[in-house]
Amino acid sequence: MKFIFALCLVFNVAQASPSINGIALGLYYKGDVDTSRYDEMIDEIADTGATHISLITLWSMRDIRASTIVPHPLETPSDALLTRVIKHAKTRGLKVMLFPILWIETRGDGEWRGKLAPKDPSAWWASYEAFIIHFARLAQKADADIFSIGSELSSMEQFQGRWTDIAKAVRRVYSGQLIYSANWDHYEDVQFWHAVDLVGLTGYYRLTESMNPSIADLVQAWRPIKKSLRSWSKGLNKTFLFTEVGYPSLDGAAHSPWDYTTGKKLDLEEQRICYEAFRLTWQNEKRLQGVFFWNWWGPKDGRNHWYTPRGKPALGEIQKWMKASGRK
Repeated sequence: MKFIFALCLVFNVAQASPSINGIALGLYYKGDVDTSRYDEMIDEIADTGATHISLITLWSMRDIRASTIVPHPLETPSDALLTRVIKHAKTRGLKVMLFPILWIETRGDGEWRGKLAPKDPSAWWASYEAFIIHFARLAQKADADIFSIGSELSSMEQFQGRWTDIAKAVRRVYSGQLIYSANWDHYEDVQFWHAVDLVGLTGYYRLTESMNPSIADLVQAWRPIKKSLRSWSKGLNKTFLFTEVGYPSLDGAAHSPWDYTTGKKLDLEEQRICYEAFRLTWQNEKRLQGVFFWNWWGPKDGRNHWYTPRGKPALGEIQKWMKASGRK
């Protein structure tokens, strides 16, 4: 019986949901504006061979101690715009993950959404649930395939019961798959993975101390990370996916992939080899259910410091990933 049970576990992992090979797109325009600029970027994403798109929308908090969450006056798109963008992505054959996140308007050194400390926790949870339920209803109406109930909220992850309640509340209004996205250094502390369908984490690992790393250096750096993630995934008896893997086009991108504000020089090649190292490390890993590359939003001139791979050598590595994953 133990042998049969073990076989079943292996079979379940091997027969996990189809691979998720996606690209993220931030929606950073306010209001009910023309969607043509988004439509263009969605078309480009579909042409890479991606199967999925992650659409990022945000509401904001004044600072990490605030207890209310509200639409940002400049960068929260209207519901109508968001709905039209989802519809266009679906017409291009892309499955959609709606990914609402929190934006902290005023931040001190080291402050970000992973370090929230609301003055009134009960009020914060009520406000957060209202924020999430708002977008869950929109996701249901627009037929989004996956919905995120949270991203990188490390300091709030200790409240397991709160998250379980939020997941239950979302399921009452949304019928698709649920995901939570942990920060790359905090995923083992999450105790409510049972409440969601998909296990997610970001992938902004420091891979080197060098400003001029080689492919071999970066692949070697991924090996212990991969070993750790595989062990953790087996312990959960769930596959996992990277909700964000991205590198700015900067010297030192492999050192601090989460920091696009360093002011260092343009380095398109380092961005490219970071993606190549990720591809070489993870392409055939069965415990990895998928990835969303971060972030298509940005100019397409191919000469900017942004995360976007548009018009850059890094795009070739993403296309190789998509091709090997079987859509094209």
